[in-house]
Amino acid sequence: MKKRCFVTILVLFAICAAAPTLRAVAETTVYIGDESYKYHRKNCRTLRGNKYPLTLSEARKQGLKPCKVCNPPAE
Repeated sequence: MKKRCFVTILVLFAICAAAPTLRAVAETTVYIGDESYKYHRKNCRTLRGNKYPLTLSEARKQGLKPCKVCNPPAE
């Protein structure tokens, strides 16, 4: 009984600890250009012209892929 209670508490703690991290990744700001099919970090050398910020989750919903040069977060 004590072991089951301990395992349950441990699992709940792990879930609660991971939740803010997952939210932070989803709210990470990435950038796209005028005719971009990829998303970038703000200072990427391949991102020229106008830079438009959006969240990582929005970029993923639009089907954009991460830039291979600046290697922004993928998830």
